[in-house]
Formats: sequence, C-alpha cells, structure tokens
Amino acid sequence: MNTKRKKKVDKPVEKTLSHYEIDVGLATKLGTIVTRAGSHLTVKTFPDGHQELEWNDEVLAKEVRDAIASVESK
Repeated sequence: MNTKRKKKVDKPVEKTLSHYEIDVGLATKLGTIVTRAGSHLTVKTFPDGHQELEWNDEVLAKEVRDAIASVESK
C-alpha cells in the first residue's frame, strides 16, 4: 500500500491593522491630525504618533446609567 503524505502549504499570515496603526499611517502620510470620534470619546492622532483623548463625560455617564437601568429592570 502506497500512501503519500500531503505537503503542508503555509498560508500567508494575515495582519489586521489596529485603528491606531491606520490613524498614525494616515496622519504621517497626510501630515495632519486624524480625528476619530465616537459617542463619548474622541481620539486625535498626530503625525508623530502621539494621541490625545477627549472624553464627553455627560454622554458617558448617560450610557452608564442606561446600562445599569437595563440590567436592574430584568
């Protein structure tokens, strides 16, 4: 009985870029500040790679209150 082993083919490793890596790349390439705004947090990425976080405390507090209320109502 003749059996052959299948050769293992290495699959290319896929790398998913983080938001930070994407934003730093854009900021560096464009030479400008890249802003990513969420509901309660805004992140500014500068061409040199540093970031500034701006929190919206009122929206964050409301989201926390809503989450607590939804759990307590169950």
